[in-house]
Amino acid sequence: MAQILDRLKAYGEFDIVVWGEETVLDEKIPIEEWPVCDCLIAFASSGFPIKRVQDYVQLRQPFCINNVFTQDIFENRMMTYELLEKYGIPTFRHIYADRRNGKKVNVKETDDYIELDGYRMKKPFVEKPFEGSNHNIYIYYSKEQGGGCRKLFRKVKNKSSEFFPHVKGIRRDGNYCYEQFIKGVKDLKVYTIGPNYAHGEVRKSPAVDGIVARNPDGKEMRLLTLLTPEERDIARRIVTVFQQNICGFDIIRTNGRAYVIDVNGWSFVKGNMRYYDKCARTIRKLCLGSISYRSQIHAPPKITRERVFRDGDNRHILLSLVTVFRHGDRTPKRKLKLKVSHAEVLWMFKNTRQEVKLKKRKQIIPFLKALNYLIHRLETSSSLSDREQLSSLRIVRSVIEEDRKGLKIQLKPRKIIEGRVTECLLACKWGGTLTRMGMEQAKFYAPVYWSEMLRGPTVNGRLTD
Repeated sequence: MAQILDRLKAYGEFDIVVWGEETVLDEKIPIEEWPVCDCLIAFASSGFPIKRVQDYVQLRQPFCINNVFTQDIFENRMMTYELLEKYGIPTFRHIYADRRNGKKVNVKETDDYIELDGYRMKKPFVEKPFEGSNHNIYIYYSKEQGGGCRKLFRKVKNKSSEFFPHVKGIRRDGNYCYEQFIKGVKDLKVYTIGPNYAHGEVRKSPAVDGIVARNPDGKEMRLLTLLTPEERDIARRIVTVFQQNICGFDIIRTNGRAYVIDVNGWSFVKGNMRYYDKCARTIRKLCLGSISYRSQIHAPPKITRERVFRDGDNRHILLSLVTVFRHGDRTPKRKLKLKVSHAEVLWMFKNTRQEVKLKKRKQIIPFLKALNYLIHRLETSSSLSDREQLSSLRIVRSVIEEDRKGLKIQLKPRKIIEGRVTECLLACKWGGTLTRMGMEQAKFYAPVYWSEMLRGPTVNGRLTD
């Protein structure tokens, strides 16, 4: 979380106030005395008084990155599954043992299946407590599979589960979801950043042998994976249905399909700088968008005399600062040069003897027409030099027709006889344009540069060295 907050601070657009458990848990501090904010990041965990936060949101009406009123759902796996089912998000078949409010559950159990109030499920199946924060999850195996039970729990050193060969009976003292177990060696963890971006990581399933696979740094091994179109659509729907922009959930892949087995709420990738950058950018965009919408601010404030820094000695006024970053991620620069003495091209010098530069599409179209006439004529020529030049001219035509980014045509006079250009150098250049990654770098570094270089210490409103 600190990594994301540091990036938000670097933008220089937010005053970030963190008030933690000492404020939220202390009931002597009423919510009316909590800091007032425009945007709020709050996420529930075990023992966290989410009800107080909900009361605060009703009072102050801040924009919430993750809706605090739907976070109650994650504390009840039954409610989570019901919501997934309601909106058509794929899950494995499941049944419930709901003993709340003193309800009785009719249980029938054999070595190969259980039956709850008439609903039967064959082993192997997973037994999950209703409470989302309870990670004591059991897997029961059939007699044919050797029987027994594997108990999953939060990682303790290098263990995440343990097998008990003699445990056969399900738990009878609580509320549980029973889900069909599909054997697999990998779990897919998905982390969303808004509805349009999702990050996927694969880890070894704790159901395999209970031993946590770690890298040389001692961290759990997780491998990046590309999400399928179906999985990306699931991520988008989960963000929308649960109203949680930053959200983690678990998927099992089987037979070419993806099934959601858990939704965790607020969760983010650890140790991935690219993810932190993306997350901070998205939170920034969401916050600024909400503020703009509510205050109807759609343009920067006008420059007034009071806001302009004045140099009292020289009377110079700094209106703006333009900084050019010379290097960035870009496509390769390409160019092709050839000497041309054909009339179809030389007509471009009809009214000039200077270099001709063509950049705009409306300038290039007449040149393309002339080039087509020239290529058509050379295709019927028997001259060896014409045939050699033909292949280069075809490349130039192809680049123009494909409308390559960064396209520029230059015609430089080489020979002038009696005031007429008789030979020119044709240069076709393309590429060298900023890539998507380069654009993202620029978006990130611009506010950082502003924050670190321009918003330094001031004396009487003037920047110091």
